[in-house]
Amino acid sequence: MSKIQIDLDKFYSKEINNIMNMLNHLENGRIYEKTDNRRDGYLATNITELRHEISYLLEEIKFGKTTSYDEMQSIFKLKKEIES
Repeated sequence: MSKIQIDLDKFYSKEINNIMNMLNHLENGRIYEKTDNRRDGYLATNITELRHEISYLLEEIKFGKTTSYDEMQSIFKLKKEIES
């Protein structure tokens, strides 16, 4: 089996940024139980969303699904073809 190296930070930047933002919010105590701000969400809800984001990212990597990066590249390519 051949190994393929990919730049995860580049191809999965949106997904990684989402996870990092969620972790930063939790680290800074941005949870409803602490702030009384419903926008921050309950701790359990934030954990569930974080699990979902991580699972989604791992599934994209494992099965080679289309990433946000790929979708943006396709949009720009299509736009360029339309303009020419």
